[in-house]
Amino acid sequence: MIIAIDFDGTIHSGKWPEIGEPMPGAKEVINNLRAEGHYIIIWTCREGTRQTDMVNWLLEQGIGFDRVNDHEPGNLAMYGYAARVCVLYIFFICIFFCSCCL
Repeated sequence: MIIAIDFDGTIHSGKWPEIGEPMPGAKEVINNLRAEGHYIIIWTCREGTRQTDMVNWLLEQGIGFDRVNDHEPGNLAMYGYAARVCVLYIFFICIFFCSCCL
């Protein structure tokens, strides 16, 4: 499954434009989803150096992902830019990371 996860307020607890601490369980759930074969897209309005800072923070935290704000290449090749970006979109704290997902 292709899963897009919003960065600000979902993966970290900071208030934009700052980056805070990882949300409890976020790293474990995201990495487990990737380990199960799901394709993770980080979705954000961050651009330029703020996006670079975000990518570096994710790498430093050990939070895996496949793309940032972009289509999965197989879907893009098959459907072009008319392809849906994701099947599931996790944003703001509507879906929280709990031990049942670990």
